[in-house]
Amino acid sequence: MNSSIFGADKVDRGQRPLPSAAYRRRVGSRRRLTMETLEPRQLLATITTYPTTAGSGQAEVTVASGLIWFTELSANTIGSIDPAHPEAGVTSRTLGNAGPPVTITTGPDNAVWYTAFGKGTMSRLDPANPAAAIQSYALPGKNYTPANSAAAFPFSATPSDLTAGPGGLIWYTDPANNAIGNLDPAHPANTSALAVTRPAGMLGIKNLTSHIVSSAGKLWFTEASFANGAVASSGVGIYDPTANTWNEVVLPNSAGLQPFDITTVGQSIWVSLANITTNASGTVVNSAKVARIDPTNNNAVSVFTLPTPPAPANASLPYPYRIAAGPDGNLWFSDVQNGEIGTFNVTSHATTYLTLPAAGASPNGLVASAVDGAVWYADATGSVGRIIQGTQLTITPPNQPPATLNAGTPFGLTVYATNAAGTLDPSFNGNVTIALANNPGGSTLGGTKTVNAVNGVATFSGLTLDKASNGYTLTVSTSGLTSATTTGVNVSSAVQGATHLVVQSVSPTSMNPGTPFSVIVRAENASGAVDTTYTGSVTIALASNPGNSTLGGTLTVNAAGGVATFNGLTLNNAGNGYTLGVTASGLAGATTSGINVAPPAQHATHLVIAAQPPSSALTGSPFSVVVQALTDGGAIDPSFSGSVTISLANGASGLGGQTTIQAVNGVATFNNLTLANVGSGYALVVTSPGLAGTNSAAITVQAPTPPSPVIVAASIVMNPPKKKRGKATFGGFQIQFNSAMDGASFGNGNNYSLRAMVQVTQKVGKKRVKVLQPAKPVAFSIQVVDSTTVKLVTTNQKVFKLGGQLTLSGISAAGGIKSAAGGYLGGVTGSVLTFSISKNAKSITRIS
Repeated sequence: MNSSIFGADKVDRGQRPLPSAAYRRRVGSRRRLTMETLEPRQLLATITTYPTTAGSGQAEVTVASGLIWFTELSANTIGSIDPAHPEAGVTSRTLGNAGPPVTITTGPDNAVWYTAFGKGTMSRLDPANPAAAIQSYALPGKNYTPANSAAAFPFSATPSDLTAGPGGLIWYTDPANNAIGNLDPAHPANTSALAVTRPAGMLGIKNLTSHIVSSAGKLWFTEASFANGAVASSGVGIYDPTANTWNEVVLPNSAGLQPFDITTVGQSIWVSLANITTNASGTVVNSAKVARIDPTNNNAVSVFTLPTPPAPANASLPYPYRIAAGPDGNLWFSDVQNGEIGTFNVTSHATTYLTLPAAGASPNGLVASAVDGAVWYADATGSVGRIIQGTQLTITPPNQPPATLNAGTPFGLTVYATNAAGTLDPSFNGNVTIALANNPGGSTLGGTKTVNAVNGVATFSGLTLDKASNGYTLTVSTSGLTSATTTGVNVSSAVQGATHLVVQSVSPTSMNPGTPFSVIVRAENASGAVDTTYTGSVTIALASNPGNSTLGGTLTVNAAGGVATFNGLTLNNAGNGYTLGVTASGLAGATTSGINVAPPAQHATHLVIAAQPPSSALTGSPFSVVVQALTDGGAIDPSFSGSVTISLANGASGLGGQTTIQAVNGVATFNNLTLANVGSGYALVVTSPGLAGTNSAAITVQAPTPPSPVIVAASIVMNPPKKKRGKATFGGFQIQFNSAMDGASFGNGNNYSLRAMVQVTQKVGKKRVKVLQPAKPVAFSIQVVDSTTVKLVTTNQKVFKLGGQLTLSGISAAGGIKSAAGGYLGGVTGSVLTFSISKNAKSITRIS
């Protein structure tokens, strides 16, 4: 959106007067939230928000001198917060004539550099002394001729994004002049710019809020070409300042997808894209994607679709307004449509969403901070936020090693990856290593000392300590997580005889009738250590039998090394609370904890539509439908993985997208479905072999509202001289539109009004004053130059001695001017556009 070049999309959020002091501090509020994802996993994060002036329009974020800095466009300030002491709140620096700020970055001099709305400048704020005077430097603009073009720039500089880049320079994009430029922080008066027109045929950045990033000595910036007011193709331009070469990557199937931001994750370049339209209800996201460019593989491109967040219930497709590399090595993005922050896993391609605590949150820029390992974001509704994903290794008491054991006796322990609150993180599958922390006896730790965690759990078994002593402790560690240390272990050298049995484990403890399970029993001495010399027989039997089952399997086994293992045991009837007793001659027996046996699972009998299609849709606009396979009891059948087909009821045609998919865990999700034909009462039918199908709710399909035509130029027409040394003569006025126009309304003179200014006398109080009014009609004729251009032909230039006024009517009810596609001038129902004609018809300017 062009308006975001100037931050206009972030301004209209309500403003309040600036306080008298240049600095303000506020204290943050804290809320622990759950990060939901479309994967079958759950991540936890802590979000803390720190308020700023309400409606101050927080936009872009950077890190400089260990602080988080962000622009506040509406308040004309730049704010900062210390991530090491965020409880101190936000400090804001009033900019005065050096603002208001739009884009921001950290320069190679570690200063904060930003651009100001409508100023064509780049300014420097010293983070070590933010109260010091701000220096602003003009950027190349109108009449500047770049080194790689013979044509001078037609407009003042309008920088839309900044980045520190090659040569120790700060680079920026200038969409108004279709150029990129730079400023030398060491000599800030030294600026230059280059036109994005070499080589010929590049998409360019004109009419686009182009963003830029530096990677591997090159500049990468978003591009787009437009046709009839819509994106025809999107891409990424590449400039190598060392070799002075240009290149670009055109993104595949990018028609209608506008690039919004660009960043680096590792060696890859990432771009966020979305198809955005507006209607009477507001912004509509029709498609949202991220694209990866791999410079190590000949700039190969991969494009990924971002799914709809699972919450809230009315969530739409995300609007990936800004993106950044996160501390976890993944891609993070701000979703201004749903008020969420998302993460895209660059390896698994799974998307996770985090709902922000502020009501109506509108996250904009975001950045990862090395100071606290957090992601910071700017919320345009009046706050900055910090997101911390904290995980650690934990050993809970039931999973600690034995308090006492004999030298050489195998033992084990279980380690969990949790967040700060102790909740399991099942996404962690890294290596975990165990080592001696306190080694009073000089033991060697035996066994496998590095294992892979599975769904957040790492299990060590067969560990040994070979020397007797008291107070051994062990430490478990892994990269990036806080380590954990066991409780103390006392090791005895003498082997004491077994006195009793202990049930080490029952696996599983919940099952269906006939499912095999195992029981492991230890023969321990009075000190609680395993008697590794014990090899006697151990018998297992039912102790409590709530379901009148028969215990199947081998019920008597010989212990080995003091451990008896029963495999392949079964219970043949359902029931809750079965217990088993284990006995051995001369030893005290033991009883298992409860075992639950559930009836066999029911299977799916019918389909239901869990997420209905929209009741109203536009032709060609994608939507989703979620189908569940349910049992007669109304539960999802997770074992169902059959094919599910969706179609239009009554044999209707026009349904697009993938209409047959395989269910996963009983759920079939149809994404990117479309309807091609306008009409009402459409219904979708979902079917699957062997299951009862169902119909969706009714859908009304409408055609998209065509965009309104835009006047791109209005000018005075001068006829060439009739004689060799004659003068050019006045010929009227010419209006040019951005798209092909409807011939009938375009060439209808009733849709135009041309009047000359006349001087009239009006009574104001007791005085009579002379004023100008467009009261005198001027005759003209309509000449259609081509499909986009019309002339109002009149040769009477003198009639405009005092000036005049030209109006164009796009009122739909009166057959106003409209495009060939049907969009009326000035809006959905059209409006009247007015131009002021200067004295003697020297120029024409739009005034409404």
